[in-house]
Amino acid sequence: MTLQKVVPLIFLVSLTFTAGLLMNRAAMIDTIKRVGVLLRALMANFVIVPALGVLVAYAYHLTDSVAAGLLLMAMAPGVPFILLAG
Repeated sequence: MTLQKVVPLIFLVSLTFTAGLLMNRAAMIDTIKRVGVLLRALMANFVIVPALGVLVAYAYHLTDSVAAGLLLMAMAPGVPFILLAG
């Protein structure tokens, strides 16, 4: 694996882990029980939002650095909530 593949993976795992630490046990159990909501959230976080990030980057012909920042935020699950909680 190259550094370009490892760093985003570490970034995503650490953000997801941080979000998990901000939840209490009762909220986690309640979320796991609601499978439909959980699957829709996973689809939105890992498929729809990153795809929209790519579309926005192409549609607005963003510079490489701005596009990279936008795509990193689009790939990170729950970024707005993590930023607000921190």
